Amino acid sequence: MHHADHRPARESSRRAGPARRAVTLALDALALLFSSIATFVVVTGGGVVDVGSIHVSARTATNPLIVTALIVAFRSWLSPSLGVLGTRVAAPRRVAERLDALLEPFLSPNWPGNRARACIAGLVLLSLVLRIANARHPGFITGDDVEIHELTLSTLFGDRWDIWGLRNAFFPLVFVLPAQALLSVLGINGTEWLVFGGRLSVVLWSTASIALLYGIGRRLDSVGVGVLAAVLFATSRLHLWFGSTELPRPVAAVALLAAFYVLVRFRSGVSAVAAGALVGTAAALRFGEVVFIAAATLHLAIDRRYRDAALVAAGSAVTAIAIVTVVDAWYWSDPLHSLMNIVRYTLVEGRSSRGFQPWWHYVGRFSEWTTLPVLLASVVAFRTRHWPAALWAWSALFLLSTLPHKEARYMVAVQPFVCLASAGAVVEVLRALRGHKREAAAAAVAAVMVFSVCLELANWRIRRSDTGVALAQKLVGRAARGVAAEQLWRLGGRLYLRDVPTVVEVTDPSAAAIKGLAHSRTELDHVVLLRETDNGEVASALASEGFAREADGDGRSDYVVYTRGGELGRIGLVDWRAGGLDGWRAAGTSAGGLERLGR
Repeated sequence: MHHADHRPARESSRRAGPARRAVTLALDALALLFSSIATFVVVTGGGVVDVGSIHVSARTATNPLIVTALIVAFRSWLSPSLGVLGTRVAAPRRVAERLDALLEPFLSPNWPGNRARACIAGLVLLSLVLRIANARHPGFITGDDVEIHELTLSTLFGDRWDIWGLRNAFFPLVFVLPAQALLSVLGINGTEWLVFGGRLSVVLWSTASIALLYGIGRRLDSVGVGVLAAVLFATSRLHLWFGSTELPRPVAAVALLAAFYVLVRFRSGVSAVAAGALVGTAAALRFGEVVFIAAATLHLAIDRRYRDAALVAAGSAVTAIAIVTVVDAWYWSDPLHSLMNIVRYTLVEGRSSRGFQPWWHYVGRFSEWTTLPVLLASVVAFRTRHWPAALWAWSALFLLSTLPHKEARYMVAVQPFVCLASAGAVVEVLRALRGHKREAAAAAVAAVMVFSVCLELANWRIRRSDTGVALAQKLVGRAARGVAAEQLWRLGGRLYLRDVPTVVEVTDPSAAAIKGLAHSRTELDHVVLLRETDNGEVASALASEGFAREADGDGRSDYVVYTRGGELGRIGLVDWRAGGLDGWRAAGTSAGGLERLGR
């Protein structure tokens, strides 16, 4: 029987002509090449390679993975019975059977709990390692994370720094400051370590949400749904990125997941009030999460739990207002200070620090925060018993789409519900296909989801303004008296320029404005501009005020530095990993761009 099973494959292989076999081998080699490139980029983070006079940027594994998938698909269609590189290994004809065998325990309601728990433990460990690696950078990705540390560290050390009045102090003081205060008590007061300590608190919360999502999926359906939801969530680039920052949405996502579980697991008035308190806490952590009050209320209304819907809405509103009132009264000496400012800034004045986007932004640019298979599966979930998770995800997405300003990071709290809904839909589809003996179709669905996970995991790194912070440290090392910088947050704001007496942010990069600033602030001895701002007019304006442009080595730095009184030596940047902040004072260069995610 064993020989008979392989005879058709061998006969089919013999019928394949030499030309087809040669093409198949070439495709196998190309697939291995591109998958190796993708692996290299994932492990090392990639970089910029010079090919002659051309700069080739390889910072993401997305394109190599897509090319690999297309090659494998075409090769499997061309030679469905020939194994990899002409061997019997992974013969495509048997892939469907193999995947079907692997899916058997995954879809079974009796999947051993110890195996599932071991899988989740490994997933949590992997996610924790990746998030810590992402967090252990001195730079930042937005202006918000700089402001959070400015708020906490100014509180910790008694500095008088201007903090944007839109910032609610609840999250920084409750979730970031304690970790930094502990480090300070232990005698660790270096800015880079305090920044890392604040991020580590969020890392732990966001990593714990993986286990929470597994528990929700297992309770609501099966172990398979819980594991798949946890896998999709843990490998989501959005949560690998922002779960390693000091931003509040990953923590808010934990509260929202807990509220969702309470509502679907219990049906009492007490549970509704508790869920409302959790949603209200999430809204106090970040005002945008107020949209989940509507999501929870709509969920219960559709489920005809009208009393619980009213209790959730009331509990959410009371909790959010109470937290904001107490914290604002303590920090700002003005109850509802931050709430009134954010309403006035965004809704009354219609302003935005990062512009405005069309209503279809989140769906039209889904690739910024998820993958197409996961997004489509979350829509399919509306036709399954997992519709509540889909409702929470899409109702929140719809309401966020009505706001004028949109960013991918606003989907951080939406993402776990997308993953939960997608996992439920995929498992139900696989069960139906296997029930109808359609192993090939089930294998195709499983392969698409595996590819989706690989695509997300391949982009786990987030680029930060490390070179900007290194530049700030260089300026401090040369005892700068006054620094004017465009997009000051890239240099770490006041965090890394604490020893510079005068720090000014350049908000208008025009030549006339910069000349006026340099003329009126004679204490300035350094002006830092982004390369795209630098031009002949700016150079002439600064030259008239006694500034000279410093040499920047290879000309690929993101910054241009002007020094009053002539060139003091070029700005040398070295990799932050080569000895931390102290090592940045040495000469050298650091390649790498900056992620422009904005505030």
